[in-house]
Amino acid sequence: MFVRWKKRTSHAKKSWLREDHGATLSAYLVESIRIEGKPRQKVIAFIHSIREPELTSLTSRYYFWHKVMTEVMRHYPFNSFTDEQKAKIITGLAKVVPLLTDEEFQGEQARTRSVIGEWSMPVYQK
Repeated sequence: MFVRWKKRTSHAKKSWLREDHGATLSAYLVESIRIEGKPRQKVIAFIHSIREPELTSLTSRYYFWHKVMTEVMRHYPFNSFTDEQKAKIITGLAKVVPLLTDEEFQGEQARTRSVIGEWSMPVYQK
């Protein structure tokens, strides 16, 4: 099992929808199998996506990892994986979307709560 990243660009007919917002990177959990002796990749689950220009944004990375850790990892098939398998998935995701340092995490969480308010999202420990 491993994480495969797909890069998608917009093919919208309307030009304003196609504006240069960069490609969308989508993460999928796949496994290698053999069909009739030939290697194939079977998609197990969609994990999450992020736009390419947002990789440098601390806020976008914060919300990406918040979604992955609080929602995606709690549902099937992720909740049936061992801790080692989950760590491998997180490592695969972190190759493209860097994890936040403790300082970045604390700062972004405080900034989000000051801008949006207490109801923005629950405070959780990394």
